[in-house]
Amino acid sequence: MKYFTKRSVGVVLVVLLLLPVVSQAQFGGVVYDPTNYANAVLRYNQLVRQLAQLRQTYQQVLNQYNLALQMSRNLQNMPARYRATFSQWRAFTANDLYGNTTGWVGAVNGAGMRSVSPAYQRATIPLLTYSQADLNANKTPFPATLGSTPRSVS
Repeated sequence: MKYFTKRSVGVVLVVLLLLPVVSQAQFGGVVYDPTNYANAVLRYNQLVRQLAQLRQTYQQVLNQYNLALQMSRNLQNMPARYRATFSQWRAFTANDLYGNTTGWVGAVNGAGMRSVSPAYQRATIPLLTYSQADLNANKTPFPATLGSTPRSVS
């Protein structure tokens, strides 16, 4: 019987050794890596700072929008606001020594568009037209003292 007991204990030990054993890591199945944890904390702090900056940017954009909206509501009756009274022009005056500037002065002072052309015609002397024969007859020769040879000035 001793043999049977030793043998059964041996068989039980061999069976127990051959059975797969479920192993567990530390802390109930969670592996703790301090480097990874430190990096995660750094990333979390960066995200918190980014969130604060985003909130600040959002508030600034919202304030700018509200200011633009308020300014747009204050733009009422713009034509009346920027209406300007024009200066009073003094009437243009000129002496009519030769009797030809009265119409021109009236046109300048606002007598109307139809008075401008006749006033201009009376105030100016028209150019005469010349024929080619008149131009050819009026040729004057160069003085003989000039000569045809170029000379240098000494």
